[in-house]
Amino acid sequence: MIGGNVLVNTAILQLQTGSNTTYLVDKVAPVYQENFTLDDIYVNLGSNIGMILLLPLLIIYLRQTSSMLT
Repeated sequence: MIGGNVLVNTAILQLQTGSNTTYLVDKVAPVYQENFTLDDIYVNLGSNIGMILLLPLLIIYLRQTSSMLT
């Protein structure tokens, strides 16, 4: 229950219990996040990265062109 939901749920709880002192508390729990690490794939692959990204798209285009011509 976050934000406005707590207010609505508290109002519903107070109506159901008949007590104005009953309320819900909104709590936030921290989430673990790993530190950012720099990926060296562009350094390791160098100028070959373009071919690795372009090849699958080129194969799709060539297969489509081949099927249209046949």
